[in-house]
Amino acid sequence: MESTIRTWKLSDAPDLATALNNPNILKNLRDGLPYPYTISDAESFIHAMLGAEPGSQYAFTIDVSGKAVGSIAVFRQANIHFRTAELRVLRCRALLGARPRYRCSAANLQLCISKE
Repeated sequence: MESTIRTWKLSDAPDLATALNNPNILKNLRDGLPYPYTISDAESFIHAMLGAEPGSQYAFTIDVSGKAVGSIAVFRQANIHFRTAELRVLRCRALLGARPRYRCSAANLQLCISKE
């Protein structure tokens, strides 16, 4: 199963809501995500990612067969940590099936972290 990364689209909101409306996923993520995670929550996230200040964060969806099955994002840190970034990767078993098999290649990751 080949994957690609691409910019988020508002039409990805239902897939994102499906991925994050799962308590098993939420308990492994940072605090602050609502549960249940609604399509409206997903749309707000996508708007924030699309409207982010250039150079501060790079967020893409992982796309398999036209479905947003996950997210890969790099968030640059501030203050004394300005030379560092936080990498976040999420994949959704519900959209990928019981045994997800896809690759997020080093080239995809490099695309995220090389944009400055």
